[in-house]
Amino acid sequence: MSPEQIAALIEESQTVEPVYRSRVYGYQIERGKMPVIIPAEADVVRLAIRGLMEGRSLEEIASELRGKNVRSRSKRFFSPRSLASLVRPYYAGMEKNTSGVLCPVCPYPPIITVQEYLRAKRALECHGFV
Repeated sequence: MSPEQIAALIEESQTVEPVYRSRVYGYQIERGKMPVIIPAEADVVRLAIRGLMEGRSLEEIASELRGKNVRSRSKRFFSPRSLASLVRPYYAGMEKNTSGVLCPVCPYPPIITVQEYLRAKRALECHGFV
């Protein structure tokens, strides 16, 4: 997907207001229904995860998104910290149980693979984020 297509999808997702948007970036939840992936936001999640896997810094990824005028739901530019918050197991369709073990019982449909999540998590740890 080209940067222009990503920007167009993001702009479209920010102009159409769903019935209810979950607090989880990348998903829309209508009351009483399962979460649905918001394609434009999912592309941002994938871009951040793949950037980390390629060895890029969070600052570089944030700068790239800023250059494309990609903003969060709050209309702010992504910061390195906000990008780090996108490395969560539910984006891979997983949740941690009470013992801290990843389990495939998450209600969120996956945006990335488990392998991508684990590699991005390791990259974050290398950057000093825990």
